[in-house]
Amino acid sequence: VTAILGACAFVLVESRTNEPMVPLGFFRQTTFSAAVGVGFAINATLYGTLFMLALYLQHARHYTPLGVGLAFLPFACVLGVANVAAGSLIGKRGPRAPMLAGLSLALLGFALLFVYDAHTSYLAMLPALVVIPGGIGVAVPAMTAALMGVIPRERSGIASGVLNSVRQAAGALGIAVAAALIVRLGTMAGMHLLAELW
Repeated sequence: VTAILGACAFVLVESRTNEPMVPLGFFRQTTFSAAVGVGFAINATLYGTLFMLALYLQHARHYTPLGVGLAFLPFACVLGVANVAAGSLIGKRGPRAPMLAGLSLALLGFALLFVYDAHTSYLAMLPALVVIPGGIGVAVPAMTAALMGVIPRERSGIASGVLNSVRQAAGALGIAVAAALIVRLGTMAGMHLLAELW
């Protein structure tokens, strides 16, 4: 409630000042608003899922914390490779097609979470741990390039700050939703419902 009231007050003040910290006119640009929305969705989904999967591995599969970290190693590696590859794709095709392709690939990866149960082997988990970061690793640079492409260079720092603030808030919200589902439904049912929400 405090956050919502604070956000409303922030928008009200920013709309009435001559030199706003965040020019609200940014959001009148469809590309900017869409990129910020995509950034919110990606971070809420990604952080919530990582949180949920870490608990799944520890509670359902009985991994140690070190084992969980090692299990996520392919995820981190694919994410890094996809980030690097995205630059070349964006240079050739522009940001829109790679962003849509990346989001579609990530959506496929999240759908794979539906087949997990308390007995799912790590080998069976690998497709999701490769497909999700592959898609997100392409979508995030494309999203950032799309946003920066419609903002004047002298205001790129402000635009970047808005995007990053929204993404960090979304990550916290994603973890909060995942935690609430686990408490309410248990790890497995919570993970399946989270996959459905995403």
